[in-house]
Amino acid sequence: MTSRREKRRQKREKKRVEKKEEEVEEEIKNLNQENNELKVKYNELKLKFVKAEREKESDEYEYGNRQEVKKKIELRLDVKNQSAYDAQVTLSNMDFPKDMEYLRNH
Repeated sequence: MTSRREKRRQKREKKRVEKKEEEVEEEIKNLNQENNELKVKYNELKLKFVKAEREKESDEYEYGNRQEVKKKIELRLDVKNQSAYDAQVTLSNMDFPKDMEYLRNH
């Protein structure tokens, strides 16, 4: 009789271990899936960051170019630290070629 009991106990223990192994395998599968999803999110964020950095650099470059152009114009016109009103007066008094006349109004 003890051998039957022992066999039943071993059988129950074996089922319990198999069930635990299945749970562990399922958890590993879920963790792998979550890991893959996080990798995708990380790559998306990295792409957004790189894109934002490129735009920032581009904006800084454009701003730098505008500042250089502004300085060149100021040097040519021999005006520095001029008020906006003074600049408008200067522009309105300048003679523009016909193809650049639009600059007077902007």
